[in-house]
Amino acid sequence: MIKIKDNLKSIRENNNISKLFIEALKNHNLNQIKTIPKGDLHNHALLGMRFSQFNKYFDGQVKPPPVQMNGLEEMASYLDNETIKFIKSKQEIEDLLELAITEAINDGVIVLEASLDASFISYYNNDVEYFSMIQKLKNKYSEKIDFRPELGAARVLPEDKWMEWVLPCIKSGAFYSIDLYDLESVNKIDLYSKYYKIAKDNGLKIKAHVGEFCSSEQIIETIKILNPEAIQHGIQAIKSQKAINLIKDRNITLNICPTSNIKLGAIDKFDNHPAPDLYREGIDITINTDDLMLFDSSVSEEYLKLYKRGLFLAEELNFIRINSLK
Repeated sequence: MIKIKDNLKSIRENNNISKLFIEALKNHNLNQIKTIPKGDLHNHALLGMRFSQFNKYFDGQVKPPPVQMNGLEEMASYLDNETIKFIKSKQEIEDLLELAITEAINDGVIVLEASLDASFISYYNNDVEYFSMIQKLKNKYSEKIDFRPELGAARVLPEDKWMEWVLPCIKSGAFYSIDLYDLESVNKIDLYSKYYKIAKDNGLKIKAHVGEFCSSEQIIETIKILNPEAIQHGIQAIKSQKAINLIKDRNITLNICPTSNIKLGAIDKFDNHPAPDLYREGIDITINTDDLMLFDSSVSEEYLKLYKRGLFLAEELNFIRINSLK
């Protein structure tokens, strides 16, 4: 059987698939939308499944996330106090990764850029064991999905851990991309820049979380120092033509997660989401889940929400879907 990643070009260019997707949106047919190939390029892997699955795995011990959260601080508090404490071994990491991958496959995702936190390497006896696990997962699901492991590096990570955890992962060849995430208020860009240069030299796609809550000025600073190819969120760029122009000039993609933005309070309601304005400014965007466990909205559901609320035409969403398969 041909592996998904070897067949992406023909999938992108398939007019019949596009027609089916547009038809499914117009008919509000979620089940059909789920059958259409799409990408999820902003996904935190250990939170990439429904809460019900996560909770079942841990024998019903997990407290549900709040329906609405007051920013990243409240989200971080929930994760620190309610989910991370349950993940104690490499077996749990591997099982949750498989749950996330299979959840994506069931939603029609064939390109999955899923973030694995740099700390995961510490659960393994040695680096080779960890990197081998990642490669086995890629191989296991290669006929159904192009799983692109992403190295997630937290802004709050001490520099000694960047040396101990992040640097070996960058040089391993196991990762497709690197993403800087966590509280945007922690903005030690000079610390991160040297590791990002090493990542670029090692062929990793460069990403960074910025612009969900912070100012457009911080988006501009991040672009100038880290030179990302993609920004996770970036929605506050809509407030600055300078930021918009810089994103377009550098061909940066914004990997947007609408329901996440709403449930964290970055945007007050769906009708006010800036994704359509950013798209019509000529910026490449994709639509993604962020954390399915927290926000309970698959990629297919995100597309349908955006269409039903009249924020995008079906043809525009199809263009965005194709863009996610690059």
